[in-house]
Amino acid sequence: YNRPKNVFVAGFLNRHIGTLPINLIDARYMASGQWLGNVRVGVRPEEVSREAREDSIRGIIAGKLSLPMINATILSIHVGEHEVHAQTTGDENLRTGDQAWLTFKQYHVFDKESGMRLRSYPETL
Repeated sequence: YNRPKNVFVAGFLNRHIGTLPINLIDARYMASGQWLGNVRVGVRPEEVSREAREDSIRGIIAGKLSLPMINATILSIHVGEHEVHAQTTGDENLRTGDQAWLTFKQYHVFDKESGMRLRSYPETL
């Protein structure tokens, strides 16, 4: 789960049954200074933060699903042609069309051709 061998394994393994799979986006959407080459970046919904920082990615909120039983909200956010899902705590005062700044707490870099994981940031054991 924390160090998937490839895109298939990353997409297959979820923390809980019924949870959203890993997000995959083209590395060109990463913030300036994080150009990683011709790769895809994988980030799990619980690793997406709405903290605005220098390395944040700009997106637009496309939808919101409140899950009060577990005190969580799932956000669907458009980043370029990709849809990124973020799991946050509580019911945030956000609406469709609002701008969102995303930061990835941890993400994986996958080769576009083979799908193999090249590395993770930060690297985990």
